[in-house]
Amino acid sequence: MMRALVALMLLGAVPAMAAVQPADEVGETGERICMDLRVIKASRMTEDGFYEVRVGKDWWRNSASCPAFAPRRAITTQLQSSRLCRGDIAVVFLPRENISYGGCSLGEWEKLAPVDGDAAR
Repeated sequence: MMRALVALMLLGAVPAMAAVQPADEVGETGERICMDLRVIKASRMTEDGFYEVRVGKDWWRNSASCPAFAPRRAITTQLQSSRLCRGDIAVVFLPRENISYGGCSLGEWEKLAPVDGDAAR
């Protein structure tokens, strides 16, 4: 299978191309292990080192806490498919300067509880 190099910009968006489940693969214990790229509307990295994506009105957090994840940074991954899955390596970089901060292995996807004013989050 051809490897694809995909860069997800924090301020960019990946348009939804099809009505698919936000996390389409479930592990043995019920955790979500993959996130389809086609449904991601926005992404961000948090101050506390997590990677989050917006699917519709919902935000999903990847359980991998990575010291390289920080606001205004982006990730690049080498994917086997059009999904971000547990175990994929995310290389973190600063987009404009193209400075690399290393990488981390992605974990499971956890749906975040909605909060007041979540659209601004």
